[in-house]
Amino acid sequence: MRGLLVVGLVVSLAAPAAAQPKRRYKPGDVKDAKLVETIKPLKGFVDDGVVFDGAGGRLVYINSDSGTMSTLKVLDIGQKFAEIRTIDLSSFTTTPTRVELVPGSESIYVAYRVGSGDDATIAAALVDSNGKVKRKFGPATDVRLTTYEGDLVVVTYDVARKRTKKGEVQMSHTVEVRALESGKRVGKKVTMLADDSGYVKKLDFKLQYWQDDYLTAVGIKGGQWDRKQDQRSPDSAGRYDIVQRLFAKRRLIKDVTEHALRVQIRAEHPNEASFLRVTNDLTAVQWVTEAGEIADVEIAEPFHHYDPKSLRYQLAADGGMYFSLTIDPVNPDAVGRKKADPKWLDLYRVAPGKTKAKRLARLLVGKRDVEWVASAEHWAVLQKHVGFSRGGTELDVYKLK
Repeated sequence: MRGLLVVGLVVSLAAPAAAQPKRRYKPGDVKDAKLVETIKPLKGFVDDGVVFDGAGGRLVYINSDSGTMSTLKVLDIGQKFAEIRTIDLSSFTTTPTRVELVPGSESIYVAYRVGSGDDATIAAALVDSNGKVKRKFGPATDVRLTTYEGDLVVVTYDVARKRTKKGEVQMSHTVEVRALESGKRVGKKVTMLADDSGYVKKLDFKLQYWQDDYLTAVGIKGGQWDRKQDQRSPDSAGRYDIVQRLFAKRRLIKDVTEHALRVQIRAEHPNEASFLRVTNDLTAVQWVTEAGEIADVEIAEPFHHYDPKSLRYQLAADGGMYFSLTIDPVNPDAVGRKKADPKWLDLYRVAPGKTKAKRLARLLVGKRDVEWVASAEHWAVLQKHVGFSRGGTELDVYKLK
């Protein structure tokens, strides 16, 4: 009897362990975060351009359909995502591209697309809490809400390609800056005429890229003639202030190769003061700061596990950076194991002045593309449509641990 009891005890203890199969994850599973809200409109879909306000206490999204409806909705997260404001945008657009809550105001800035295809342009409107349009900007090639000397301004940028009477190609770059609330012009409208290489003869300046939401033109400024030396000084890196209409900064180019590399990187990310990029050899993520410093970002997962084309990032309110990378199911290590890896979407955050990123959460995604926006406490993930470029059927909001 003793022997039977011992055997029975061993079997009973071993049974629970044997009954625990390895967990199989499915799309929608999440780690280090909790699903707290799913937004699924009764009509239409959740459009692109979801945002949190600066403090992260409100979530703003647009409920659209294929062409007749466009409604902006503001949710209070602290009130269990209660809908505290609804604004009909369809009186002036059904194709919004971006919305922003204006700090210190009940007004909302809405950028939207005008036209379609290659002829499409961008316009913007400032609307009050009742949806009344207070002011419009554009349409233009691009329209940006930004700040100039501490004040909110809207910058419209137009670029046109044409031929002169002599048959030469000429690029016309026109920038206009207006105060957001009053609409008053800040400085004069500036038009720069450049040849096909970007050279602006009037300024003796070769335009290479735009920065500060078109407030600064960056490129090569021709040297000045020195009468005493009877020669021209070397060309320099120049920054042309559009509002002041002068070269605010010039810098001697000491290392031509390094300068060319930095220009190439900046030109790939126009109007971004601080951004992330994947290195040319596809081995790491780099952070390019506003000061021009370039540093590799340390992440929790070997970079070769990720799809290098999957990098997405968002500037944080404190100057840090949120970013995501998606696991490549058939990465080299998975191929070596002859077993595909789960397709995790990893959300990271890197703090200002740091290079080591913290992985905040992991979400298992399926075949659909996703767009996301993050705040200090929440992560909103939009499951994109299949076969339709705009929006998705539902928006999931996760509480970060």
